[in-house]
This record gives sequence, structure tokens and C-alpha cells, in this order.
Amino acid sequence: AFRYTQNEQSRVLQFYIPELLVRTLGVSVSHAYMIQRWAFVAIAFTLFHAYLRRWFSEAIAFAGVLLLAAVMPFSFYNDLQESSAFLMPSVLVGLWTIRDGPSWSVALALLSGALNNETTLSLASVYFADRFRGWRPVSMWRTIWETLAVTAPALVYTAWIRYATSGRPHLGGARHWGDNIGGILADLRLSPLEYHRAAYLSIFFIFSMTLVAAKAFFR
Repeated sequence: AFRYTQNEQSRVLQFYIPELLVRTLGVSVSHAYMIQRWAFVAIAFTLFHAYLRRWFSEAIAFAGVLLLAAVMPFSFYNDLQESSAFLMPSVLVGLWTIRDGPSWSVALALLSGALNNETTLSLASVYFADRFRGWRPVSMWRTIWETLAVTAPALVYTAWIRYATSGRPHLGGARHWGDNIGGILADLRLSPLEYHRAAYLSIFFIFSMTLVAAKAFFR
């Protein structure tokens, strides 16, 4: 009813999709969030397999889906954002359009993702890297302007919705760098036998193997 905190209120699809399930299926709010999570995770796994098939064999693509499924429990501990279910397929579609689609499809994917969670805007850096063709000024400026053009709809929406909800309090604080760095340092002092409680080290658990692989096979 547009009476919640700003950052949560700005993510309209995170509550409109479950609300649609409540009104069409007659389920409870809790069950609506469960249904959408089951659905979007299944969709994300299926799309991820198809996405990987462009580069890898069927067996290796399936192994990639298994890796994604295996690291999912490390992506949350005692907190699960309501927008995370749709965020998986929306980010994947964003990556897919950056790789294979025209620029207008990238803009549409970024906008639909931003309606759910502004984290999708980070894909602008992926688009820039994909279109980057060298450090010559003409080439560099062309890539910068192309990136700004495809991200403009998502940026405009995000700026507008944040302004429209600016009168609402912010949930959890707007910046977390200090909390994150302090949490990482605190978790590093734990015994490895206690790493199952080390929530702030989860990013290293999730990406450990892929970081090594990316470094080893960068070219």
C-alpha cells in the first residue's frame, strides 16, 4: 500500500508478483512467496543450462547448473531478500541479451530487472566490458555512450521511484561498507570449524572456485 520502507517499496515487482499470485490463486502471502521462489529458481536453472550450451557441451552445462544449485545455500544465511527469486532469472536474461541480443533488448532486460531490484544495474559494467574495443578516445566514447543509452531507461526509473518514495525511511541503512569489512575481519578470526557461521565470508565460499578458474583461464 506504499507505506513501507524506501528501498523495499521501490522494488515494485518483489511485492506485485506475489500479490498477483494471492489474488489469482487465493493462496496466503507466505505461500505466494514460496511459489514464486520455486518457479523462478526452476526457470533460472533451465535458462542457465540453455545459456551455457552456447559455450559448453551438454554435460558440462549441466555441471554448471549443479554448481549454481550447490552454492545457492551459501548466498543467504538467516536472511532472504524477497526480490532474490526473480533476481536470478532477470540477471541471467540480462547477461544473455548482452551476449546475443540487440541493444534494445538489453535496455528492456535492465529495466524489467530494475523494477524488481536495482542490483540489476550492475550489469551495465558487463555491457561496457563486452563492447569495449580499446583505449582510443573515439572507441572509448562510443562504448561509454552506448552503455549510457541502454541503461538510461533503468536509471531513469530507479531515480524516479527513489524520488517518489524518498519520504519513507530506509531499511537497514543506505551504506554497508563498514559493516561488511568489519564482518569479514571478524569472521577471519573464527576457527575454520566455525565457518558455517561465517556469513561475511560467504562470498568467498560462493566464488572461490570460479575466481581461480577466471584467473587461470582469463584469455
